[in-house]
Amino acid sequence: MRNAKIEQFLEQVESDVSEILSDIPEILTTGYRTLFLLERHKDGGSNKEERRAFSFAVVTDKDSLIVKLREYLWLRYLHRDKELRIYLSVNARNSHKATRNILDTLLDALYADEINRSLIERKVLKGSRSYIMNPNTRATSYFLFDVDNIEGRDVMGETLQEMCDLGVVELYRKVTRNGWHIITQPFNLTLWKGEAEIKTDGLILLK
Repeated sequence: MRNAKIEQFLEQVESDVSEILSDIPEILTTGYRTLFLLERHKDGGSNKEERRAFSFAVVTDKDSLIVKLREYLWLRYLHRDKELRIYLSVNARNSHKATRNILDTLLDALYADEINRSLIERKVLKGSRSYIMNPNTRATSYFLFDVDNIEGRDVMGETLQEMCDLGVVELYRKVTRNGWHIITQPFNLTLWKGEAEIKTDGLILLK
């Protein structure tokens, strides 16, 4: 018989997975995407971006996303002394372009001098993350608004008003610890004058 605490945790994992999937739109469950388990610098993680990723995975559809969500929720529990968060790439990735990036890098290594070849090979052997997250591998072009609350101001209200004025099409909205994440259709960024940070290839918080 399994320990009662384990049973309770397994039930909580399934509940969390169901909650995440019921909340996010279908556009975030299709195509190749990157899933990260991160410890942000402000939560005690490394100040170097490549070291903040506790784990990284490529998911290809809803089923593989579910499998990895379960795994990452387990890891969050096992490392509950850390502030680990689960993020998903807002934009799907083009697997063909990612593969071409790797092949081009390998070709560069063949014709590089010894020092540069060593650097290139080290990059390849570290894994696929830098290739599949390269901006040129985006298969979609959604924007992510990162809206942080500011005491004494209605930053979210200001953001929504300017979005309305510019005709920005909102696709999804999620509450974060410090504000909101909003996914939108792309638009002319030079017109934006608001407070919110806009990421053209961002990661959205899932848990």
